[in-house]
Amino acid sequence: MEFGKNRIQYQNFNWTYYDYDRFRVYSYQGGGEISKYVSVSVNNYLPAFEKKLDYQLEDKISIIVYNNQNDFKQSNLGLSTDEQTNIGGVTKIIGNKMSVFFNGSHAELDIQIKAGLAQILVNQYLFGGNAREMVRNSTLLNLPTWYVQGLISFLSEGTTSYTDNYTYDAIKNDHLSHFNRLEGKEAVYAGHALWGYIVESYGEAVIPNLVYMTKVTRSPDNAFLFVLGVSLSNLVYDFTDAYNRRLFINKDTLRKSPINNNSVLKKYKTYRQYYQLKVSPDGKQVIYARTELSQIRVYLNTIGEKKQKRLLKFGPKVLQLPDYNYPLLGWHPNGKTIFMIYEKKDQIIIHTVDIETNEKVIRNLPGFEKVNSFSFSPDGKKLVISAVKKGKGQSDIFVFALNTSGIEQLTNDIWDDNNPVFIKGNKQIVFESNRVNDTIKATDDAKYFYKINKNMDLFMAQYPFTNKAMVRISNTPETNETQPQAYNNNYICYLSEKNGIYNRYIAEFDSTISFVDTTEHYRYFFKTKPITNFDRNILEHHINDQNTHIGEVIYANGKNMLLVTPISKLNEITIKDPLQTWAKISARPVLVDLSENQQPRPAETISVPKKDEPANNGIDFDNYKFDGEKNNATKTATATVNNSIKKDTTKKANSNLFNFPIQKNYFTSFYTDYVVTQFDNSFLANNYQVFTGGGAPLYLNPGFNFLTKVAVSDLFEDQRITGGFRINPSLDNEFMISWEQRKKRWDHQILFDRQTFARVAIAPDLISNFYAKVNTHSLSYKIKYPFNPVSSVRGALLYRNDRYMPLSNGDFSLPLKPQYQNMAGVRAEYCFDNTRSVMINIMNGFRFKVWGEYWQIKDTKNRNLITTGFDARHYQKVHRQITWCNRLAGGNSLGTDRLIFYLGGVDNWLNPSFNSNINIVKPEQYGFQTIATNMRGFKQNIRNGNNFVVYNSELRIPIVRYFINYPLRSDFLNNFQVIGFTDVGMAWTGWNPLSKENTENVNVYPYEGSNIIVTVNNPKNPLVGGMGFGFRSRLLGYFVRLDFGWGIDNWEVQKKVVGVSLATDF
Repeated sequence: MEFGKNRIQYQNFNWTYYDYDRFRVYSYQGGGEISKYVSVSVNNYLPAFEKKLDYQLEDKISIIVYNNQNDFKQSNLGLSTDEQTNIGGVTKIIGNKMSVFFNGSHAELDIQIKAGLAQILVNQYLFGGNAREMVRNSTLLNLPTWYVQGLISFLSEGTTSYTDNYTYDAIKNDHLSHFNRLEGKEAVYAGHALWGYIVESYGEAVIPNLVYMTKVTRSPDNAFLFVLGVSLSNLVYDFTDAYNRRLFINKDTLRKSPINNNSVLKKYKTYRQYYQLKVSPDGKQVIYARTELSQIRVYLNTIGEKKQKRLLKFGPKVLQLPDYNYPLLGWHPNGKTIFMIYEKKDQIIIHTVDIETNEKVIRNLPGFEKVNSFSFSPDGKKLVISAVKKGKGQSDIFVFALNTSGIEQLTNDIWDDNNPVFIKGNKQIVFESNRVNDTIKATDDAKYFYKINKNMDLFMAQYPFTNKAMVRISNTPETNETQPQAYNNNYICYLSEKNGIYNRYIAEFDSTISFVDTTEHYRYFFKTKPITNFDRNILEHHINDQNTHIGEVIYANGKNMLLVTPISKLNEITIKDPLQTWAKISARPVLVDLSENQQPRPAETISVPKKDEPANNGIDFDNYKFDGEKNNATKTATATVNNSIKKDTTKKANSNLFNFPIQKNYFTSFYTDYVVTQFDNSFLANNYQVFTGGGAPLYLNPGFNFLTKVAVSDLFEDQRITGGFRINPSLDNEFMISWEQRKKRWDHQILFDRQTFARVAIAPDLISNFYAKVNTHSLSYKIKYPFNPVSSVRGALLYRNDRYMPLSNGDFSLPLKPQYQNMAGVRAEYCFDNTRSVMINIMNGFRFKVWGEYWQIKDTKNRNLITTGFDARHYQKVHRQITWCNRLAGGNSLGTDRLIFYLGGVDNWLNPSFNSNINIVKPEQYGFQTIATNMRGFKQNIRNGNNFVVYNSELRIPIVRYFINYPLRSDFLNNFQVIGFTDVGMAWTGWNPLSKENTENVNVYPYEGSNIIVTVNNPKNPLVGGMGFGFRSRLLGYFVRLDFGWGIDNWEVQKKVVGVSLATDF
């Protein structure tokens, strides 16, 4: 049963690439500037990563660059359309491919680049650089999320205020003492902190040693024991103990919790993200966004009331990278209109709602890749926004007139400008930026020779923007200041991590006469001071227009919390400078940041120095020049910031030149996607079997096979070619080949399959009860139209050819000639699937599928087959990994050559048995057969007919992993599951399951040597059930199921039936 999710392409991507000696950078229309920046960054970071990990990549890296996150979500990268129920021997070829997208911040783009490089290096180090090594290592090496993703996170980001904030909260709430229970992002953050502790305690050199020993011993615990001399469980204890002590060593006793009966909501869910809290101008209402599995909802809440109103619901629930930048929310100064900005179908939408009349207005905002933030002018006529213009690859400040939709661009240079706000009416704009000087530089190639600063400072510009100079409010290269908010006329509130925790600061605006000529010239300056001293980060804050309330988003108890607090006069608050946290004092920089005395070797695309220039053995990427660069003096504005001396901290280039190669067009090339080499007992294609006859019915189980399948995909995974074969000792072999095209909105697939049954007792009219070899050839063309990532409608054109070759069993069979049966059909189906994988065989979510088929058999009798069916499965989380799984499935067949369903057994049964004592009503009406599962406690064919329905319920408990707090060495124990199950179902003929023919089982026994025939009528209940328990786990790479079932037939409990199978789920 094929389920699966979708990706939707709203545009055509025309790919080009830059080809360097060690990597290629791919981009499409509008992404040229971003791809150049990525090229320089990769050239910087790749050698540094290789040195830190003591591992050299042999093959080229492919870096795929997307202009924004919405375009990235449209890609087919990582989308699996071939779900493997038997996971043994399945090897996903990792390759040297990574993807990044630009979200308006070059600092975050650098983190993506470093994370991608780290992931490639770590994966290649662990699993090998060629397909043979990957096949071997993927079977025996299964690493937890905290190990791999935690290491990648630590290598790419180092210690930051955000990671330290999570660690503080996790330690305080005792989450890390249950290390093995962590999942998803919690596991990543915990692993990040653990790797940070390892580097701090044992040095950076242990990282490659630990990774190498993990590969050799195939166990993280053994690696830690051999390299560090301490077991993993003891290491986790030492780690949590060390962090606990640090909380008290550098504890500021004056720090307070921001939570003080000021929460907007009474309950918060850990699996939901709450953000974009905005307080209404009068302070009585708030709006906020809530994201759950990428589904966005916006709510309006009246403070002090339980009832809330949903303003927006957008997108399905699906596990993908969330974009917390959307939706952007804001209150119009009139206090009645709410603005929401988000992306939909590749368009930026401005959505307004009048909360009094409920009137909604939706319009597009063209010309932009992304909007980062916005705020209103005091008169409500303009929006000042931070946005990325199409094709520019940089965040700039714009003013958008609401009445005329006119757009005025204020900044136009390489620096990231964000969170602009109007102050002093409409006269000035304050924003955050990572610029190193206070003058606009619009040099086209400037971003490639500036070292982008990851921290933001605050700047103020006059509006209208008549000159290129602006006033610097802060100048702290090692500290991040963000989210400025206007407060009264002479103050600005903002967030700063000066002490290692994001607290609120206030800057007092003032000026003095600098000099006088024909007019007076003023020098502006700001005095700053802290006004909060919280024990955890303020993630977001917002002061309402009337300066009466402040909204804050705080991370506490493992989830974001929304707080609204009445405020008095912020400028009168006096707080002593907060003490720095231990993490801030001893913060370790990112491991691959380049230092002055340690620069990577030059890329092959660096040009050779001229004869009159001194040759360099290496290249200083912080100090090189590009073609056409001029040493122009920089004019700076007259301003002072806390009496500090301004200086341009940009590191200029030296005489080495970075030449970008000629951009080439991309032509489709294929790479190995995955390889399957396994022992299996299933078919490659799900074709209906030819009916084996009413005298001695028998379902043809595939037996134990050796299966091989290989898939190759193009670089962007838009096209995939899959080929495979199944070899059986009884010569019941099979092979298939498939081609998929998923580049545009419609997905296409062509599939050919050839299936052989070497010796089958077939009773069609063609060959009259002889053993025959049956070859079934099937060809299908499938098409799919996705509505969203979780639902789609599908169709197929089908063709089938059955060849019956009578076996030579004597003179009477020799005259028989091969016979052929040709049939064509169509299929239509609808599929919904929003399931999320928790671990092997454990999912959460819902999946549903309904389909119908019509087959026309080519002969003179106008024979046909009509079949319909459905399959619905729900996976409900009970507690942590414990899951209650339910399935309801059914099918029906009509026509002259109907499909018979044999109820009983399980899929992929290693020891199948068939019950031949259950007779078939009207066998002449059937032309095909299949099994209906699951019905544990019975053999196959406990009931049969042209209709069936079955209900399965399982409680899946990964019992060892549930109770053990620390990571396990054994993959078998880590995936060991105990289940209890109940199955109920029936199969019947005709429309009425309670008819006489369905409630009696008639068996005929001829008496040998006479004409006496004994007919036995056994009453039967069409409804049967099964109950029992079972065990599941992964053994030698295969997921093995062992079930002990007791059937219930005619209200009597039957003997135990033991079933062993190789499959996941139901």
